[in-house]
Amino acid sequence: MHKLVSAVFALSIALSVAGCASKKQSPLDKMDAAFDDVRAEVQSVVTDPERAAQADELIHQLQQTYTSTTKSIQLRKDRLRELDEDYDASRTDMEEQLELILTDLQANQQTVLKISDEMFSVLNDEERAEIGKARSKALNAAVAAMDAI
Repeated sequence: MHKLVSAVFALSIALSVAGCASKKQSPLDKMDAAFDDVRAEVQSVVTDPERAAQADELIHQLQQTYTSTTKSIQLRKDRLRELDEDYDASRTDMEEQLELILTDLQANQQTVLKISDEMFSVLNDEERAEIGKARSKALNAAVAAMDAI
């Protein structure tokens, strides 16, 4: 009996540990964490407080752009699924939703390029090189968040 109680107790501990360990970050959470890493890197690399603040604001804008685009595309894809399940939906309705997704992606691309150009003008070559890895990780996480939809 003692062995059974011990086994049940050990099993319950193992299951609770496994349950805690299995919580995964969402793609948006991973993206947010990656952008936080970029901010931290900028604060440690850029010595001029004014330029560091400008870079931080641009990183925030970039993060908000990806977040809003991801959420918008999710809503449009949800609507596209609804139309797909609706036997009375027209092909035109589906094409309109696909066009809206494309428009969102194109607007995102233009905004990201604009912010990247501004970031290029704020940081010097050494600073850009030092934060490059963290920035690439954040952009890859943002793309992964959009791909996860």
